[in-house]
Amino acid sequence: MPATTLRVLTRDDILAARDAKTEVVEVPEWGGSVIVRSLSGTDRDRLEGAGLQWEKRPNGTLAIAGYQTAGTRARLVAASVVDEDGHLLFTPADVEALGAMDSIPLDRIADVATRLSGMGPAAIEEAKVALKAEGNG
Repeated sequence: MPATTLRVLTRDDILAARDAKTEVVEVPEWGGSVIVRSLSGTDRDRLEGAGLQWEKRPNGTLAIAGYQTAGTRARLVAASVVDEDGHLLFTPADVEALGAMDSIPLDRIADVATRLSGMGPAAIEEAKVALKAEGNG
């Protein structure tokens, strides 16, 4: 096992870490900029689970029947756009209204949220490059 120069973290170290990343995204279509924050683990789980479609099997159990992508972009924007204090600007009640907006700014924001949250192919490639640069890949 290779030697490491990083210290071993304690439970308290981990729980005290403020690891959310943010990025300001210009949205000229809306007349300004927004702050996009990476998703927490819980937020990402909630977002990914929101599109699941369930079916009841004859034996009474539930099974995943598919995934509904409608509203995914708007849910991601609602879950990642924050104010200057880090509080979400939108609630789940805003998702339908966001989804009705032009897809170009929604895409721009969703792309940044996806990258900051380590989702999607670009984020995976960035992580691979970083690992190789550190000698881990």
